[in-house]
Amino acid sequence: MGLGCIRGIVEKMGEQLVLSCIDIFETLLNSATDLTHLVGLCRVIYNMASGASQRILGQISKRLISIMEPYLCNEKDEIREWGAKVFVTLFQR
Repeated sequence: MGLGCIRGIVEKMGEQLVLSCIDIFETLLNSATDLTHLVGLCRVIYNMASGASQRILGQISKRLISIMEPYLCNEKDEIREWGAKVFVTLFQR
């Protein structure tokens, strides 16, 4: 349900709120140590990328790429998988 809320925020709210959310999730992602938290936060970033309009996606795509790039070579399969999903989603849209 939380992931659906994040998607709704990105779809309906303005750019400033989305940028604030990205700041919050980036901080949480950098400080997360548990696999469950890392996977959950990667899923949040994925939902933000897939729920963003073209206008907002143009504003946040470089930022999302820079956040998720280090997680493409993580030792955990799940984290790499969600990182790859973010990249695929951004480049497809």
